[in-house]
Amino acid sequence: MGSTIVTLLRAQVRRLPAWCCTALIISAAQAAPVPAGAPLIPAAHFVEDDAYTNPVLSPDGSHLAVLTTLPDWIGSVKTLAIIRVKDFKIVTAVKMERFEVPLDHVWVSNTRLVVAKARDFGDDEKPTPTGEILTLNLDGSGQDYLYGRLRGTAADAGFGVVSGLPAQLNGHFYMTEYEYGRKNSALYDVDSVANTRTPLLQLPFAGVEMLFDHQSRPRFASAYTRDAKVAFLQFDAAKSTWVQQQQEAEGNYFAPLAFSADDSAVYATLSQAGKPAALVRQDLATGERTVVAEDPAFDITLVKAGRNTREPFGWMPAGGSPRLHYLDPASKLAQLHQRLSGNFPGSYVRLLNTSETNDRLLFYVSSGRDPGAYYIYDSAANRADLVSTSLPRLDPDQLGERKPISFKARDGVALHGFLTLPAAPPPGPLPLVLLPHGGPHGIADDWSFDPYAHFLASRGYAVLQVNYRGSGGRGAAFVKAGYEQWGGRIQDDLADGVRWAVKEGIADQRRMCVFGMSFGAYSAMMLAAREPGMFRCAAGYAGVYDLEMLLRDEDKKDRIVADGVIRKYLGKDPAQHRLNSPVNLAGNIKLPVLLIHGTSDEITPVAQGRAMRAALTAAGNPPEYLQVRNEGHGFFLPENKLKVLLKLEEFLKRNLEAAP
Repeated sequence: MGSTIVTLLRAQVRRLPAWCCTALIISAAQAAPVPAGAPLIPAAHFVEDDAYTNPVLSPDGSHLAVLTTLPDWIGSVKTLAIIRVKDFKIVTAVKMERFEVPLDHVWVSNTRLVVAKARDFGDDEKPTPTGEILTLNLDGSGQDYLYGRLRGTAADAGFGVVSGLPAQLNGHFYMTEYEYGRKNSALYDVDSVANTRTPLLQLPFAGVEMLFDHQSRPRFASAYTRDAKVAFLQFDAAKSTWVQQQQEAEGNYFAPLAFSADDSAVYATLSQAGKPAALVRQDLATGERTVVAEDPAFDITLVKAGRNTREPFGWMPAGGSPRLHYLDPASKLAQLHQRLSGNFPGSYVRLLNTSETNDRLLFYVSSGRDPGAYYIYDSAANRADLVSTSLPRLDPDQLGERKPISFKARDGVALHGFLTLPAAPPPGPLPLVLLPHGGPHGIADDWSFDPYAHFLASRGYAVLQVNYRGSGGRGAAFVKAGYEQWGGRIQDDLADGVRWAVKEGIADQRRMCVFGMSFGAYSAMMLAAREPGMFRCAAGYAGVYDLEMLLRDEDKKDRIVADGVIRKYLGKDPAQHRLNSPVNLAGNIKLPVLLIHGTSDEITPVAQGRAMRAALTAAGNPPEYLQVRNEGHGFFLPENKLKVLLKLEEFLKRNLEAAP
């Protein structure tokens, strides 16, 4: 591989233009501590659009396909752009309608891409797939509509997903179709140039995800059953049929993830009795399983070497700060990753994809205080060039540390989370903001940079995030422990986290507030009602506050997969739904409240925010209310995101600046 790769100090990288291509240069300089009384970081630096996101390297390594933002008469639009690597110039840009974005893009040859379309509802949720698939050449020619409601004169009958690529790229890809109104799926070989489909198989399930071996054969599949449970299937070559795996008991599952290099074995996560999932290697001829890794607290996640490779690379526990372990430490890729990581101490280096000849490697570097940067490593030159940085005007050295934490809940259950502190905290307890995550089930806060946590910490607050019961990353039993507990144990876990922070001398119990988005906003209102005296204020952004309204809206949706999942989460007792709805507890909320909602929110409609405002007003505690037209579930436009931060900053300062 040549001599040791040299590094560039992260703060220096951020002073470079986002478009710049710069060799990694060695620097022995150390980050200077943030002086007391330093000017506040402008709030706008936390919400501006990144120059590029989701870059994908072409098979020959000569181009990058990226998502970028370009000016338009409406302000700005998300755009697919093709960048020439040798000079980092945009050679093609394809605009979509407002709020429509490329969800994912894959190269099906050196000159042709396939694009899955989505709608972007804002900064709190990932873009929502629409099931439409497009294609184009890297110069913008050859555009075609391969699947979806606008194809030809008749709409396709379902939802299309790019499932995989052939072993030798030839302009084709594999597409899974989910049929609207039916619980069926079909797999096709699609020719992106001729716009033709060849049926390969059909399955009586919705939401099928295929796992292909290195010869591009579909060998395993996961799917949703009619009762919103996940089923795992295996192809029986002898009988030319798919067989559903029998689970021994609820909470047990075997989920195949990747094949060994010779296709003789499959790596999978194995969960038993709902415990954290282990990583196992199963011999496909004998069925013998070998445990590769397991952790008493967290699921083990498999790490692949990049999006265009099917071969596994390493593993890590799902919680805490990243701790990558290599499956083969002696491999060339593992050794290269070690060398790259050594140049970014305290950060995590994630391999994204490589050229077909492995001479160029796209990777991403981030940390608990760094939003991240994309680089391309050129093995021939033994250099890494900066592609772009996220939130480029933020200097990570001016941001506080993000620490994994753990504590015991009132019933003895071990809970985990994260604490984000100011860069130069004064001595003694700090004012605290509890920041519950959304979801709630299967979602978890992690170590990566969190713009809301870091913004609030930059204003002098300690920010606490708790992975309460129901959160992901700790096994099926932990997720299920949050079912029918939205207003119960989940809120107990959050309150216990606050009490832990006070006991540890982190939080000033006279100056605490709770702020959340989506389900986090629900938690903010529930805690304000259930824990009188704990908080001085509460704020909810794009929240759900009326569970009966949520269920009525859910029943109206035409869902392809996971019908009834919300009822599984909430249970079937209408009395409990009413009891655990913040709109019915408004009389217990005596503290100042801020509510924020977009009028175009399709996840938690604005009627939820209006109902909470009406309930509080009727109870004699009218809230502050920020409603923004044409914004969805978390705001889309940077100027509206900035409104949220500035309003939240002013609200917190007014209510927490001085103790009573």
